[in-house]
Amino acid sequence: MAETILSVFADEILGKLILVATEQISLARGFKEDLTRLLDSLEMIQDVLADAERRQESDRSVRRWLQRLKDVAYDADDVLDEFAYEILRRKVEIRNQMKRKVRFFFSFSNPIAFRIKMANKVKTIGDSLKRINDTANGFGLIRAGSVNDNPEIISSHQVTDSFLDHSGVVGRGNLVSSIVDLLIKATNQQPSVIPIVGMAGLGKTTLAKLVYNYELVKRHFGETIWICVSNNFDDKRILREILESLTHNSSTLKNKNEILECLKKQLKGKRYLLILDDVWNEDPVIWDTLMSCLLAISSNWGNCIIVTTRSDNVARIIETLPRHHLNKLQEEECWSIIKKRLSAIPLNPDLEAIGRKIAKKCGGIPLVATVLGGTMSPKKEKSKWLAIENNEVWNSLHDSNEMLPILKFSFDHLPSPSLKQCFSYCSCFPKDYDIKKEELIQLWMAEGSLQPSQGSHLVMEDIGNMYFDILLSNSFFQDVKQDELGNIISCKMHDLVHDLALSISKSETLILKEDLGNDINHVRHLFIQFNGKIVPRIPFSKGGVKKLRTFISEDVALGIKLLDFKCLRVLKLYGYTTKELPSSIGQLIHLRLLHLSSTSIEAWPKSITKLYNLQTLIIEFCDYLKELPKDLKKLINLRHIYIKRTPKDIGKLTCLQTLPFFIVGQDAGHRIEELRCLNQLRGELHIYCVEHVRDKEHAQSSGMEGRNGGNNDNRNGVSSPRGVDHSRV
Repeated sequence: MAETILSVFADEILGKLILVATEQISLARGFKEDLTRLLDSLEMIQDVLADAERRQESDRSVRRWLQRLKDVAYDADDVLDEFAYEILRRKVEIRNQMKRKVRFFFSFSNPIAFRIKMANKVKTIGDSLKRINDTANGFGLIRAGSVNDNPEIISSHQVTDSFLDHSGVVGRGNLVSSIVDLLIKATNQQPSVIPIVGMAGLGKTTLAKLVYNYELVKRHFGETIWICVSNNFDDKRILREILESLTHNSSTLKNKNEILECLKKQLKGKRYLLILDDVWNEDPVIWDTLMSCLLAISSNWGNCIIVTTRSDNVARIIETLPRHHLNKLQEEECWSIIKKRLSAIPLNPDLEAIGRKIAKKCGGIPLVATVLGGTMSPKKEKSKWLAIENNEVWNSLHDSNEMLPILKFSFDHLPSPSLKQCFSYCSCFPKDYDIKKEELIQLWMAEGSLQPSQGSHLVMEDIGNMYFDILLSNSFFQDVKQDELGNIISCKMHDLVHDLALSISKSETLILKEDLGNDINHVRHLFIQFNGKIVPRIPFSKGGVKKLRTFISEDVALGIKLLDFKCLRVLKLYGYTTKELPSSIGQLIHLRLLHLSSTSIEAWPKSITKLYNLQTLIIEFCDYLKELPKDLKKLINLRHIYIKRTPKDIGKLTCLQTLPFFIVGQDAGHRIEELRCLNQLRGELHIYCVEHVRDKEHAQSSGMEGRNGGNNDNRNGVSSPRGVDHSRV
């Protein structure tokens, strides 16, 4: 199963390469013939991918062929992207040097060195693709054409309101009442511990959340705290996260005694409920250490802990009140879950009969019923429901309670290769990670998975929103959070769904929590997670990061090692150990997303303005940053910017869609008329310091008439919330 993404990736990226190569052939003076040959090879290979997809599971040679194709496709993507970057670079230079409007002509005759370099690279890639294509002919792969990936067609996919899904309540009402009753009646001085035990997919976390959000529970406990423990049962980490939950702020405290003192102050005189979700540790000594700390923090009567776990051994060690076992649901309850997902489909007797048989095959597991309901919802034909009912995947569920094949079955039914690639990309987040919707779409965009097809009227953000909704409707996302207007802000992935994403892309994705001595040359997406003890080290010396496209890290200082990240599309750095950005960042010509959070950086290198491909720039909680670099206007592809200061000449960034606020100044480059050319803006725009707008005519020069939004003080046709502190970044 892990290799399935090979054909998915190949089809997705080849389609993008064909589009890019077609657009750039007319500009490739000096090696147009080689680029045309490369394009021909891409199209021929794409035609046989559907057959390769069918044969890879049983034919190792086809699987190896797909792996080789994927590697060459990555290289081709990098080469064509380098080509496009050079076009952007020269376009920016011409625009900055000329004071009048000029028509842009591009020629590779000067410099000759670049033309020769690109010609050699394109020829090398073309030769490799030709050999791969010849091998495909030797395998006898059938040329059947690639999967249609037109976003306009995919948009017809039925999307339901699964973020309002209450299916986890089915069959669990009595358990909720029983646990709430135990919590309210608990009077022990030591924390009372109630385990919720059950196999994966039965809804342990859902049950705990129902109790956690129960109105009587909220009134009874002064504080309610939710901590996801998972495999890392570290008492100091858990205590720090409890503190962060209480204060709603990240904590930099590393001394355990300091954390305990702060917790004492926060919980003084308060009764608390603590949820420890997904506990695996079976060492009673480690558990006793945590309980001793919790008792030292607060000895109030009636404190309670709910623990969710798959292990009866864990429950036996920790329980002070009776454990609650989750049983499988009844057939009718599974059908109830599925039917909720089919609300948009008129159910005739034939479909309902098939649906009930599928519900019976779910084996009483609510997660299976939920996911299958999402898979069935866009399929209205009887034949497609019968295909689901009769699929051999059901054998694995009944033989070993193994649910990954069921989830994989739903993954296979996603409507496009690029959507599948977007799902697999989610594996680069740790389990139980709170995934921000906007950030996720911008990451997909940076990876190149949201390219509109030729003639499409959609932009990348539209496709990303559509893909997010489809994954949500298929229950690959859950635990949705919404703002006051009902817009989705974030989501999470069920552990088993995350396991599926990892199994699909495990050869490319690595979440690093400790030192790794092995070569990671195969890794494309790397997430370094600080576990509170040791910051993991990357094996730079082995050259194992040359192919990285995504690098996300907590508290890892990189310095000049950024030079090793030549192919990077995404760079996200978090933590005060990051004190500077080296000037070499300007050499990351493929970079699409740069996100710096809570760093100690005081100044940016000027070379950052050479990142012409940059689409998203996020600078948050960087209190040491004194000023922005000049000439950010050169970042002509920038679509989303989040900085607590308005860059000069922001009106030159005509692709901008996100600009949270604009601070009106009196100097050139900061005046209200900078907004006139930003006609792609979406969402909210808060405008500050409107006292610098001289009159109505001056305000109208912004071109913002009719764009006024919600809670803004509306004067002179400009929205003007007050109170911004623009003395610091």
